[in-house]
Amino acid sequence: MQTNTVHSSDSPRLQTLSREAFWQHHVTQWQDSGLSKMAYCQQYSLAYHQMVYWCTKAANALEKPEANNFVAVAITSAVDTSQGLRRKPAANSRSHPTQ
Repeated sequence: MQTNTVHSSDSPRLQTLSREAFWQHHVTQWQDSGLSKMAYCQQYSLAYHQMVYWCTKAANALEKPEANNFVAVAITSAVDTSQGLRRKPAANSRSHPTQ
């Protein structure tokens, strides 16, 4: 049996990642085992309610992926940069010739 060993010096985020990896492994193993959740938990000395929680969390993650705040953009035409990029002067600035 694989154990989820977390040392007290580990950061809370690392503990969470280790816990998630531990349960993701067991959820995947359970799905491949053909056993009921209860039988799998008994075989590996796991808390049944935690197995139910992580199975539900895994199922929800498949249905609703995390928002990444990115939007797909389609490019419809290229910009002609042969003249170079020029900056528009600000409305309140005056152009002073340097020569």
